[in-house]
Amino acid sequence: MPSTDRVRDHAGQGATTVAARARRRLRADQARQLADLLRHQLLTGGFEDGTLPHETTLATDYRASRNTVRQALDLLRAEGLVE
Repeated sequence: MPSTDRVRDHAGQGATTVAARARRRLRADQARQLADLLRHQLLTGGFEDGTLPHETTLATDYRASRNTVRQALDLLRAEGLVE
């Protein structure tokens, strides 16, 4: 009997589980929220010399995974706020 948590596409190939899609959406939301916080800090002078801390420090300070921090930084990079 096939697993009930797995969605199958039309070709019968195993597709992403619903739970996995929900986790990715949650991580994307967390990255956007972190990007919002970092953007605010950047625009209001919350970082010394306008320099962001290392991503490991950001992950610790904001209790986020390094991957979430990287995604947030990618969003800010796309906006031209960080290099």
